[in-house]
Amino acid sequence: EMEQKGLTAQTQVLYFKKAEPTEEVRQALELKDGDEVYKLTRLHLADGSPNVVVTTYLPVKHLADLEQVDFAKQSLYQELDKRNLPVVHVKRKLEVKAANEMTADLLDITEKDTVFYFHTYGYTKNEVPIEYSIATYRGNENY
Repeated sequence: EMEQKGLTAQTQVLYFKKAEPTEEVRQALELKDGDEVYKLTRLHLADGSPNVVVTTYLPVKHLADLEQVDFAKQSLYQELDKRNLPVVHVKRKLEVKAANEMTADLLDITEKDTVFYFHTYGYTKNEVPIEYSIATYRGNENY
């Protein structure tokens, strides 16, 4: 999207490890007790300016080799496509919130500035939940 608007897009991986899912993540991905997820947190920049922080959860049981991918250079959805797990539709929920200290620092905004908080549920062909993401967008940019 950024490149289509004439902006240079860049991604920084802030965190990428296997994790025990929270109850919210377990429900979103329809996981069983004991199932692990990958937790991937990325900072997306447009022309060097931080635009969005995204934390994505993916079920390890469907994506055992995902740790080999450099998500600073590779698209998550392209990687899912390669594994025959394309996201064919998503559901989104939007909240408007005030930025907390960490989000403000990452997005280079002031604490309490407005941010757009998207919950995205991504599904494969057979309605298998493959992705749950929480994206926090700056509220003061018009990208």
